[in-house]
Amino acid sequence: MLDKVIYETTITDIGECAAEFLDQDMMVTFLDSCPLDFKEFCFLHSENLLSEDIRIDDSLYIDGNEFQVLGMGDVVNDNLDSLGHITISFIDIVPTPKMGGTLYVKKGSQVNLSIGSKITVKRRKNE
Repeated sequence: MLDKVIYETTITDIGECAAEFLDQDMMVTFLDSCPLDFKEFCFLHSENLLSEDIRIDDSLYIDGNEFQVLGMGDVVNDNLDSLGHITISFIDIVPTPKMGGTLYVKKGSQVNLSIGSKITVKRRKNE
């Protein structure tokens, strides 16, 4: 089985308050061209390469650390594709109702992002 890359990007800047969200087991991403009012809360990136919609059971990788996708709101793929903007929530159980722009991933190892950190979503596929 090989992994198919569904999405990838690299963090180019970190808003002044972005890391505070990690203390609450979440992070917010946005293209670096986002409105100035949002930049201080976001992990910013310049590339936005979404080749297919993200699905449940895909794997999100942050600097090689894997987090299983457990669920997502109904606008995650649209927002990611058009704005590079989603909230990633590190959880054990997907809440009901889901927030529209949130990607829910299985809580795992501590997330520490820096400029240059890689975010990738991969899907297992048969050879």
